[in-house]
Amino acid sequence: WGQPGNDFAQFVAQPYWWGGNISRFEMPEPTPAEVTSEFNWTPDGVICRAWLGHADDPSSEDLLHEWTYTGPHQPRPGLARVHLNLWLVNGSPPMNGQEQSIEITAFDFIPEPQADCVGDLNGDGVVDGADLGLLIGGWGTTGLGDLNGDESIDGADLGLMIGAWGVCPG
Repeated sequence: WGQPGNDFAQFVAQPYWWGGNISRFEMPEPTPAEVTSEFNWTPDGVICRAWLGHADDPSSEDLLHEWTYTGPHQPRPGLARVHLNLWLVNGSPPMNGQEQSIEITAFDFIPEPQADCVGDLNGDGVVDGADLGLLIGGWGTTGLGDLNGDESIDGADLGLMIGAWGVCPG
């Protein structure tokens, strides 16, 4: 940020300072009224796309940028986080003196269907200590380790995990 010549729109995988974790791109002038961003977590990487308007899928003319992040900082299944920012460099007002804002009209998170392998929380095809660590880390809450869907990660979920211990079928 604040570097002359840098494009001001970007997709970032954290930590931002790690080589290859930022993909910058230009926004058309004047700045478009509507832009859609999409982040698709896959086993092979995170596919990031931005396009003009709010179509479900962009035309080639509307696609602003597409980047597939395959670096070492992949979000673990069930633990992905999204941050959307409008930054003012060094807290300074815009050079044109105009007020700046961003309006997010919708945010949808649609998880991928999970394979029928109860207890494989990290999606590696094995129910093992890594999954147990995720379950214990969420103990007493709800979320990824809630294997029976009762909105509490507890002994019932631990029992299901132990019963499924080992390589997943199929």
